[in-house]
Amino acid sequence: MVGTKISGQEKRFAWIVGNMRYQERGAELKTPENDAQDMAETLRRLGFDVLVSMNLSRADFERASEQFRQSIQGFDVALFYFAGHGLELNMRNFLVPVDADLLSAASIPSSCFDIQRVWTIMEESGCRTQLTFLDACRSNPFFPSRGFSTGLTVPSNPPGSCVVYATGAGKTADDNFSGRNGLFTQELLRHISIPNLPLGSVLQMTRKAVFEKSNGKQLPADYIQLVGDFYFITSQEGNSGLQANTTWAVYWDGLERALEKNQRSVAKSHLERLLSYQDISSSLWETKRQYIIRKGDAFFHLQEKALAKEWYLLAHLMRPDHLIDEKIKLCSSNL
Repeated sequence: MVGTKISGQEKRFAWIVGNMRYQERGAELKTPENDAQDMAETLRRLGFDVLVSMNLSRADFERASEQFRQSIQGFDVALFYFAGHGLELNMRNFLVPVDADLLSAASIPSSCFDIQRVWTIMEESGCRTQLTFLDACRSNPFFPSRGFSTGLTVPSNPPGSCVVYATGAGKTADDNFSGRNGLFTQELLRHISIPNLPLGSVLQMTRKAVFEKSNGKQLPADYIQLVGDFYFITSQEGNSGLQANTTWAVYWDGLERALEKNQRSVAKSHLERLLSYQDISSSLWETKRQYIIRKGDAFFHLQEKALAKEWYLLAHLMRPDHLIDEKIKLCSSNL
């Protein structure tokens, strides 16, 4: 990241959990491990110390939560992220361990992990900013024919905190089977790396993107009780950079839309505008570049060499290297 810094040099700690390998038949998920890994990598770049937990059993939740409690003492910011199954019972929200044996709704409190315990840990730690992101509002596979409610209930979070759900209370979220990440996490990762955006703007842009890409079926919900603004990252240019980086996000959204619709000329136009920005996340940029290369590879394998070359030229525009040059030459020699 060029020309940027972590906001205020706060001491930040994040506990990241990805649960997908559920023992219950039909409860397996596709993206939570990727979601957790990518969130951990991004937050490390944004100045967080990170505890990563994968496929937690009920006992594992107990041990990891105690480690989290000890780790955040003396920190300014505490963040909890969970991707996996979540359930609501009697206005309480529970995270489902991979070994949950849910014979009935009555077994939820003893088999699952109450999210309120995480919030209590963060509140008692004295961290002035407490953030929770739950990509856990998926369809309930544990009681499919018993009229059991779906989604999570509205939280009662204290001052200084913010709780964000992948979709509204009582609704279910998209596991995005065609992508690496769940739809909510995919968009959240994109927007938290944009400098000079207060948390409220990050959530608004994430909410808009998820709503549009789900064709209006999924709308993330946030419950903000923060005192003051929180920034994941700020730019050395100060407030003057805010408008520029908001424009950066608009061009990036335009690039993604163009790629989804195979509009290469439009994508090129957005890329040329994006190249003028210095505050571009290198990992985000490279991820999109690899996506473009894969599009070129797909056309190449279909013997559509001219189309493949156009996609490879876009990747070259983002960052030239020997491999992409060879791909372009190979396409030209076969035209």
